[in-house]
Amino acid sequence: IAAETREQFLSLSYEKKSLEQELKALKSAITDHESTIHSLHQDLARAQTEIALEKELRSKAEEKENDERSERIALSAQIVAVTQDHAQSEAKLREAMEIMERDLCQKHREATEEAQEVASELESALDKITVLESQHKSLKEALS
Repeated sequence: IAAETREQFLSLSYEKKSLEQELKALKSAITDHESTIHSLHQDLARAQTEIALEKELRSKAEEKENDERSERIALSAQIVAVTQDHAQSEAKLREAMEIMERDLCQKHREATEEAQEVASELESALDKITVLESQHKSLKEALS
């Protein structure tokens, strides 16, 4: 019985270590996801800066428009094309970012749920270990 109890104890100890490693890996994955979200926020800030810069360039082109009509027409056409392209790119980026954000939020929720499950399993395993240790102690005392 003692050997069997020891074997069960060792098995539970191994399972505990395995669960702790899984929990550590999940926490690392969550940190990575948070880093990706932070990076996406930085990309969004850069895109907004680019938009502001584009608006400023367009304003300067409109000032030149009053001085030279032919130059204004060429610059206006160019600005409209760039603005449309930028708007399309921005829409695509926003859509991609929203999809990525939804996916990351879902993955974060799943990882959190999984971490909670692992924590619950770990707590259960620790309770089992405590019961086994007390049984082991009482068996030892009974043999003494």
